[in-house]
Amino acid sequence: MQDLPLRKSSIRFILSINPRLFLLIGASLAALFLTIVVIGIRENRSNVIRMMKDEARALVESVILASSNTLAATDMVDNMVLDNLSDVASLTGRRFQQGDLGPQELAAICQTTGINRMDVLDSVGRVAISSVNDLIGQSYDSTVTDLFPFEEILMGQVRSASFILDDDNPVIPPQIVLAASRMDEPGAVVVFADYSILERFNTRIGIGSLIQRIGSQPGMEYVFLQSEQGVVFSSRSIGQVLRIEADEFLQEIVLKGGYGSRVIEFEGREVLEVVRPFDAEGLPPGVLRIGLSMAGYEQVTGNFEAQLIAIGAILFIASFLVVVFFLANLNYRTLESMYMKMKTVTGNILDAMQSAVVVTDDSGIITLFNPRAEEMFGHRASDVVGRDYRDVFDGDPLMLDKVGALPDLTIRTEKRVSLADGRQLDLLIAASRVIRDGGGVIGSVSVIYDVTESKKLERSSKRSERLSELGNLAAGVAHEIRNPLNAISIASQRLKSEFSPTSDAKEYGQLVGNIKSEIERLNGIIDQFLALAKTHVARRELCDLSALVREIAELMRPVAAAKGIVFELTVEDGLLVEGSADELRKVLINLVKNSIEACIEKDVVRIDASLSSGATVTARVIDTGSGVEMQDREKIFRPYFTTKTNGTGLGLALSHRIVSDHDGTMEYEENPGGGAIFLVTLPAVKEVKK
Repeated sequence: MQDLPLRKSSIRFILSINPRLFLLIGASLAALFLTIVVIGIRENRSNVIRMMKDEARALVESVILASSNTLAATDMVDNMVLDNLSDVASLTGRRFQQGDLGPQELAAICQTTGINRMDVLDSVGRVAISSVNDLIGQSYDSTVTDLFPFEEILMGQVRSASFILDDDNPVIPPQIVLAASRMDEPGAVVVFADYSILERFNTRIGIGSLIQRIGSQPGMEYVFLQSEQGVVFSSRSIGQVLRIEADEFLQEIVLKGGYGSRVIEFEGREVLEVVRPFDAEGLPPGVLRIGLSMAGYEQVTGNFEAQLIAIGAILFIASFLVVVFFLANLNYRTLESMYMKMKTVTGNILDAMQSAVVVTDDSGIITLFNPRAEEMFGHRASDVVGRDYRDVFDGDPLMLDKVGALPDLTIRTEKRVSLADGRQLDLLIAASRVIRDGGGVIGSVSVIYDVTESKKLERSSKRSERLSELGNLAAGVAHEIRNPLNAISIASQRLKSEFSPTSDAKEYGQLVGNIKSEIERLNGIIDQFLALAKTHVARRELCDLSALVREIAELMRPVAAAKGIVFELTVEDGLLVEGSADELRKVLINLVKNSIEACIEKDVVRIDASLSSGATVTARVIDTGSGVEMQDREKIFRPYFTTKTNGTGLGLALSHRIVSDHDGTMEYEENPGGGAIFLVTLPAVKEVKK
């Protein structure tokens, strides 16, 4: 498209504008910029609130992470203290067992390690030795023994246990007590240590101190942890708060999890509160609530609103002038933009379609060839667009010429199309004429959908159903024939063994022999009938198809050589399938035998076996023989259909049934070089199950 020369025409257009139009433009721009300013103010407020929420969420995560680390540090310190006490108890128990430990030595150990008191108990719980002489020979009362598994530790059933002993005595500080079983014999070592130092350390680094320090930062109104019972920790005095079950907002956060935020009033000021569920070991579950001051928010949004109003006024004046000068060009640019968008959308739709689309103009020149058409017909769009449709496609396979010559606007048909590369496709074709708005044909369009695979599946399904029905019928007939056939066989054997003719003995022997051979042939046919009636693999086992194909090749190579036929083999190693090796051997031998029979001297029979796409194994029996006539290709897998003089018509039907029972497929393809290709596809076994 070309741009229009707008300079002189735009000036003339501006001079000709009615003053009322200027007022209309000014009012419209004023309304527009007022709307923009209002939206900008709202968006700014929303963005600032969102930033505050994000910062608060990050702060919540930091508090939770720091709280978890604090609790972990407290647990680690407690565990270190208990480990040290356990080591002292173990060494003391060992020295007591060795007999070199008395009250004085025990008191020295306590003084060295900072332990208040240590007792060694015998198997009945009496104090055998103690750092306090007055306690020797005494037993603990129930106020102590009820605090830990006393009997289990004495008997060695529990290795150790610890607890805090606090008598609420202001003179005697709380003590941490560790009781460890004596591993050598029944008894225990009990250690008493001062807990107040550890308690002060935990208080100094605890979550309560952490929350107070965070709550004292600028812009923070409060930080507190609230459980079902009430406030657990708080950065400041917050007065009375609603219980969680009485606050619908908090209840929703607890039930759904995640974050929640709201603006509430706190001590006469608006506060942005961010809430998140909190659950840490050693603390009651609840919610962590952080309140951020809104003073900074009001200051930032106020300054931005003043700036936005000033900028809006300036932009209003500038935009008014720009709109007036470019008003003459507006319609043209709008139409151009709409056209380009429509062109882009149409192109994207055609590129994404799963159907092939081919468009020609009224003279038959191809004007559109979408990517699916490239894939389906093997032509690149750059090679065919601009060429005559008849030069690219012989015989009007896409119905574009036919639809242009018929009075009907649309033709819908299903047909098989043979391509130049030898492929045959089953296609659903809908061809239509393209009519311009004012009438008259401007071209034709054909939408083509490839149904080749679905047709193959449909034919295979019908074939399997027909085989099943005929197989069942054949089984019944075979059983009915076999009974009289057995009687005839017995009679012929008796005639041969019990009756001796006085004349024409040689002819008599030949007749009896013919009866016997025909009975054997009928028995073979009956066996094939019965095999056709089977609907499952008798025994499934892991089968090395590579070895099986090589075995068949060695078996059939001399047969081919006897007719002067070239026999070739290409097989990959490690082709594993699951099924019956005997039945698969029958299938491949039958296919190779058919190929040899269809060939003459110097023809080629080849077996290819390979892994296809990692999921299936494909065996191809290829020959350059006479092939199969077009009219017979749909019938070759039907029972009793044969083109051989002495054929039964059961070989390919039985082979197809065996492959189907192995969850595979058997298909026929025409060999581009002349002859036939039979493809047997079976599910591959990737790994050997042990």
